[in-house]
Amino acid sequence: MWSASGSGQSRELSSTSPRAGLGQTASRSIVTCGGVLLVTLIMVSFPAVGTPWAATVIVAPYHAVVNVGGSAYHYGCGTGKITKAAAFSKPTGFGGFAGTTTAPCFQGPASTGGSASSYIEVFVPLKLASGNRMVQANWTLKGTGSELLNVGACKIAKNLTPSGLMCYQDAFTNIYGAAFVIDNSNGTITYPSLWWTSYFNATYSQTSCNPNCTTSGSGVSGLTQGFAFSLTKVWNFNITGVVSVHKYWLDVYFMGYAGTTVFSCCGAHLKGGGTALASYNFGTLGNGARLNSIIIS
Repeated sequence: MWSASGSGQSRELSSTSPRAGLGQTASRSIVTCGGVLLVTLIMVSFPAVGTPWAATVIVAPYHAVVNVGGSAYHYGCGTGKITKAAAFSKPTGFGGFAGTTTAPCFQGPASTGGSASSYIEVFVPLKLASGNRMVQANWTLKGTGSELLNVGACKIAKNLTPSGLMCYQDAFTNIYGAAFVIDNSNGTITYPSLWWTSYFNATYSQTSCNPNCTTSGSGVSGLTQGFAFSLTKVWNFNITGVVSVHKYWLDVYFMGYAGTTVFSCCGAHLKGGGTALASYNFGTLGNGARLNSIIIS
């Protein structure tokens, strides 16, 4: 497992995104409902001068902007498939996705493999009073990922000098999430006090000859490996210098990815293996993400 860095994952958004005007270019669209965004507020109060700001709780239904997508790719006899299309329900606050990929066959010098990826991005508008504010986004998260690589032996044709030859094989799976609060009026981004740990597992093997042959790798050949998690994640944002007339958004992003590759080059070929599969499940069999509440204080 690895932890997301402080800079998060960079993503380009369309001009319809709440981040529009922050110097980012378009690469995918976000659909709004008539351009009107409302927020369900419970226990809303506007304090008089000198009194504390009363907590605001936002719960489902969420009148938010939702952006979802996914892609699958394959080459050779490999496969890539989205098994559960990415989705997020604003009435319930629940969403998820799933995908799988295989490299089921390999014969001689060639390459085969595939990939699958899915994402959900949820923007919730926040009404913040001037001053210093705390925003807490409470999610329930459950998911699994698995990968299996049967490593084949890298063989070199007898009539070739072993220089520049290579065999490469891998299988990997990953699910991660990140969150931010954006001041869309001036471009300021507030990061959470603690990042959610991303889940990742991979097995790979690489043999290179130049001219001597060396092999490196990680994981265990022939063993299904992966991860499973079920947790409550609370992202906490300490926002200083809030200006009440500015437009603020909570931006939460989830992504899943799986990939397989079996490859040989330049006279090398694989024998006795060279098959792989990988998958991620963040949307079926009870898996997925649920936004329980957003608390502003």
